[in-house]
Amino acid sequence: MPFPSRPLGDPVRTFDARTGRRRALAWLVLLTLAGLALLTASAVHFAAGRPLLGAAVAAAGLGYLAAAGWIARRSAVRGPAPVVVLHEGGVAVSGTPGYAWEDLASVAMSGVRRKRRGVTRWRFDVTTADGRVLRFGDALPDVRVLGEAIVARTGAVALPRHLRALEEGRAVRFGPFRVDGEGVAKDGRRLPWDAVRDVVIANGLVTVRAAGGADGLTATAAATPDALVLAELCRRARARARRAPVPPPRR
Repeated sequence: MPFPSRPLGDPVRTFDARTGRRRALAWLVLLTLAGLALLTASAVHFAAGRPLLGAAVAAAGLGYLAAAGWIARRSAVRGPAPVVVLHEGGVAVSGTPGYAWEDLASVAMSGVRRKRRGVTRWRFDVTTADGRVLRFGDALPDVRVLGEAIVARTGAVALPRHLRALEEGRAVRFGPFRVDGEGVAKDGRRLPWDAVRDVVIANGLVTVRAAGGADGLTATAAATPDALVLAELCRRARARARRAPVPPPRR
């Protein structure tokens, strides 16, 4: 259990990757032993002149070993097994001092849906104010719940800061996107606010859609930190630009 070195408020929920690792390791051992036992039995059958039975038993043994290999390749049994505790005032991660919400600079969220299994694999890359990257993936149980909680809390802190920046005439960066008082830009191409329709986050992509069916601006979600904040900031900035008074023509 991680114990933060600074007060973060009451704990809300614990996400422990060690449970999944222990389960995966147990299956890895059982499948490997079963596969080796079946291969040994198949050799006995071949030696006894029962090739068909030996081949069937060998196929079953190879299947068990293949399943063990699949488990061995999973992230649940490779690398560290983090323990993360979500607190009211921040997040504590094993091996770190713990971070208040104000200490988290940005969160890049990505979800890739596997068509064959119908499962979405989630990953959240949290960048701290001191430059450290905390990476949470499927090794953590219910990682989407954890990631969305972090996104919501950090977004509540970041959005007012970015709104103030726009009001003061400063630009805000979201990975490849640049937002300022005039509109959104990416890779040298700009959409002014009257040409911005909305921001869509889907299928691992972040798209600033253009009005009138024109080409929008697109980047991967993994490369776009605080994509939800970007979407809300664009919505508010576009609405403010539409409400802004039109200056009278010069005579």
